[in-house]
Amino acid sequence: MISVFNKLNRTFRRSTLMQRLIPGPDYTSLNESPSGTFTTKNSGIFYSNYQAPDSTSTLLVMGVGRGGTSLVAGLLHEMDIFMGDLMSTPSYEDQKLIKEILESKPKTVQKTIDDYSDRFDIWGFKHPEALSFITRNYKRFRNPRLIFVVKDTASIAMRKAYVLGNDPIQHMYNTFDTYEQILDFIRSSKLPTMTASYEKIMSNPDKFIDALGEFGGITLDESRRASALSFIDKGNSDYELFSMNKRNARINGLHHKTNLYQGHLDHVSMHHISGWAINQKSPEPLQVVLLVNNEEIARTTADLPRSDVQKALNHPDDKCGFIFELPGNQGLASEDTVRVVIDAPVLDIAGSPQKVTG
Repeated sequence: MISVFNKLNRTFRRSTLMQRLIPGPDYTSLNESPSGTFTTKNSGIFYSNYQAPDSTSTLLVMGVGRGGTSLVAGLLHEMDIFMGDLMSTPSYEDQKLIKEILESKPKTVQKTIDDYSDRFDIWGFKHPEALSFITRNYKRFRNPRLIFVVKDTASIAMRKAYVLGNDPIQHMYNTFDTYEQILDFIRSSKLPTMTASYEKIMSNPDKFIDALGEFGGITLDESRRASALSFIDKGNSDYELFSMNKRNARINGLHHKTNLYQGHLDHVSMHHISGWAINQKSPEPLQVVLLVNNEEIARTTADLPRSDVQKALNHPDDKCGFIFELPGNQGLASEDTVRVVIDAPVLDIAGSPQKVTG
């Protein structure tokens, strides 16, 4: 425990030094911001370098893994904000742009960013592991605006320990370090930033949804607002299942293979399940298995044409799609848990599992 306090003291000293070296953010315009000021009841929302949104912008969701970024990205998606050509649920991350960033292809990354900006006045991006890329390359994005979500560090540490293993104290260290990097970036970049408490979002969702819409320049009609409220109210149960499967992959020694295989469960309804799956190192189609409530129902080869996936991921073959059609007497029921896994090794694709709704 002493080492934790030493770490906090070091962080405080470093932050104090940064305050001396870097001018603080402009709080003078807080009175003009959409969700109140420091003088109002604590909403858990405040603004740095506040500027009214332009008609065109890129909304960059900042935070740590298991720290509420998927909630904010999911809300943007519910507000009809484009989150990428290959956005995967329940994390709401664009597999296309993330792959290009991780492969260090600056020209390809810029081409994708420019393409998204040409097609959409407002679009968003979220991937906590891309923090270093964003801090070095934020000028690549058109009119970037930061949405920084902060969550209780003990909660983050326990969730990471459950899913990824290791000591919760170490995960707390890492969380403090990441938060400090983000705060330093906010100060130095002077980008318009909305900072929000995850716990306050959950306790007062109406206020956050209105603030997010206004900060992002998003027109919230009744349909979009209701969809966003419903998303928070229902909770992201698919994310809990997703986390559990990542934990199982780690326990079974398969975690290192998750970067080799990619895929997504695109659609789940009572009689129709579809998506795609690839091996990034081979054009050979993969076998995928459909499980309902953890019981195998069917299996097939993912060999249907998906030119969108081939183009987005620069894969050598477009034959990677799959469809499961269930006859009327074998249809799914509401609240069934649907999984699609790659066979040998048994790995869930992104977006799997999902609960059947409706």
